Amino acid sequence: MERVILTSYFGNIKKIDNDENLIPISIARKKPVWYKGKEFKDLAPYSYMLNLSFDEYTIKFFEILTNLNLNKVVSAIDSMSGNKRPVLLCYEKYNEELESGIFNAKKVSEIVNLANTYPENFCHRHLVARWFKSYEIDCRELGVPQSKNPTVKQTSLF
Repeated sequence: MERVILTSYFGNIKKIDNDENLIPISIARKKPVWYKGKEFKDLAPYSYMLNLSFDEYTIKFFEILTNLNLNKVVSAIDSMSGNKRPVLLCYEKYNEELESGIFNAKKVSEIVNLANTYPENFCHRHLVARWFKSYEIDCRELGVPQSKNPTVKQTSLF
């Protein structure tokens, strides 16, 4: 199976659980009380960040990603998922315009503007997906056709 990392939100857990080829992995700081699956907090924002403005949050979260070792992250996800396709979970519903804009952004300020436009859909998993894609790792939203998943050519927004 080719390496593809999927993203989604906890509201899709039944769909994920019903597919024997998928394994959910929470990347949320706090998981829902009913969720008993795997967790990978290295890709979660710190609790204090949830009180920051979108501007501060985005900058801090990109700092977290920048300080991670990509190979160790991929290895940990591979280890957790075994022979199944990992689905990295968080809370907010998918929004095509938001995700596309994040992948096409050339500056942090563009991402912040999108976050302010779609505050109910803004989620760090889109930033995680952008980070993976900037290293040419296929990371896309569950259920979204590959043709609607943009590529990222720019590794840094700073």
